[in-house]
Amino acid sequence: MVALYPVAFFSLPLDKSVALINAQMLGLAINIFLKFLFLDPRPFMTTPGLVPSKCLFDYGNPSGHSQHSTVIFFGFFVQYTRTY
Repeated sequence: MVALYPVAFFSLPLDKSVALINAQMLGLAINIFLKFLFLDPRPFMTTPGLVPSKCLFDYGNPSGHSQHSTVIFFGFFVQYTRTY
């Protein structure tokens, strides 16, 4: 996600890149809110035999990766399918 900002800034028109970055920030805020609303633990937090090798200790759902991918897709869709 961090690589999206320079790519968006340097390869898109300024208004489109700002809109896409703002959509990502809004999506991140919604994701954090939903994680604390659902409080769904990751599997290794509830199963005693599972030991994580490299995993965050925050809540698991909703998935940040899938939510950010959806925000990027719909951001591009809205920006590039408008008819004037």
